[in-house]
Amino acid sequence: HQTLSAGYPPDKANALCKLVDSQPTAFDVEKVLNELKHKESEALRRYSESKGTAYAFSDKCSWDNWAKAIEIVKRGGVDEK
Repeated sequence: HQTLSAGYPPDKANALCKLVDSQPTAFDVEKVLNELKHKESEALRRYSESKGTAYAFSDKCSWDNWAKAIEIVKRGGVDEK
């Protein structure tokens, strides 16, 4: 949108957008993993504390989802085949 309002021809604007979209996202993998592991630990603690309660199923799902998120980040977001 900005490229069109700046006066770039549509074909050049599209090429620029494709170039930007093709760039990898940069982030600190270790920082992300540490934060996800912390969240996973919190969910596991809640699950352990809530066994036998109405919240146990929700806490178990939360813990499972954090574990899955950690695996996705470790794989670099690449689909398993």
